[in-house]
Amino acid sequence: MTRTGFDLKFNGKDFVKKVLLNTKLFIRPENDLAKIFDLKTSGKEAFLFASYANTGYSNIAYLYDDELIIQATEEVSYPLCPFLAMDIRDFCTYRFVKNPSIATFLDLNGDLTKKLLEKEKYIKILEKPYYSDYGYLRSSTLRHREKEFQGMVKEVLKMCKESNIEPSNVLIYVLTAGENGSIYYPDESFYEYLAGVVFREKGYLVSRINFSRYPMGPDFFAFRPSDLSRGAFWLEICLKLTEINQPQSEEGSTVIIEAEDTPNETRSYGEKAGVGQALKYLGPGYFDKAFVIGPLAQDLCETEKRAGIITFDEKGKIYFKDGKSNAVPELQNETLREVNAWIKLALSR
Repeated sequence: MTRTGFDLKFNGKDFVKKVLLNTKLFIRPENDLAKIFDLKTSGKEAFLFASYANTGYSNIAYLYDDELIIQATEEVSYPLCPFLAMDIRDFCTYRFVKNPSIATFLDLNGDLTKKLLEKEKYIKILEKPYYSDYGYLRSSTLRHREKEFQGMVKEVLKMCKESNIEPSNVLIYVLTAGENGSIYYPDESFYEYLAGVVFREKGYLVSRINFSRYPMGPDFFAFRPSDLSRGAFWLEICLKLTEINQPQSEEGSTVIIEAEDTPNETRSYGEKAGVGQALKYLGPGYFDKAFVIGPLAQDLCETEKRAGIITFDEKGKIYFKDGKSNAVPELQNETLREVNAWIKLALSR
């Protein structure tokens, strides 16, 4: 067992595949393509995964050509264009990542946005070669690792051409190594996306944006006015990817979610991680329930009495335990009034 709580035999790539397959939103690729790609999903769901599982433009991207990759805009910086372009060398670097370019993307192809959102996508999971000393920029080892990773991405491009798959129909998802390179596992953003999937299914509007007036914020939020017609990611509403009504009710449910990427951090009762951090945000009463989401923490479903738990076993099975209600009605109603106003603004665009 490692200090993060993972077994040394833990296989992050297989874990990601099993968890996503169990959502029923992803499937296995057909026939011989299963030997090349790991998963397949709709264009819309691929976009949501690419945006909400994104860790600062460094771990997930659509292929484009030998020079460029395309990235989904993060929700908090959503502009008029939902996609951005980046030099493939910047995506593969271990150093400071340059900001993607909206101008470059708009110059590529007027129909590209439609193709990215509508056509089915294949997912390829890569393990980024481990390198610990990010600060020593002149290291020959660092340059070798960058070149090695760039070669891995170019190899996927080559396989696309050989299989007659358009590169923009392929999404690269990158796992980085922890524990001195001994194991690879997905980071917190992967679980933020999964929290969104779980609460969307339960009829909530899900977002990284804190629509309440509470000045502090955890990783993720879920809001459900009692008359909301269906669940959705905030970007689904902004981009008109799903139909939703204009809620009026100031009664309902408000949830905060703290995401962690290791079993031990998920189980933590400290103020800076896991259960403890989630319950800290719950305190003032703006939110109804607090949840923590992370891997391999099924024991919390039996032992934790206040926080809600979302976790996954090594077979990808999803475990859900509801949390205890704690909202101050006046503050929660105020939050839902703000949510309704934001939905009104999005629907009017």
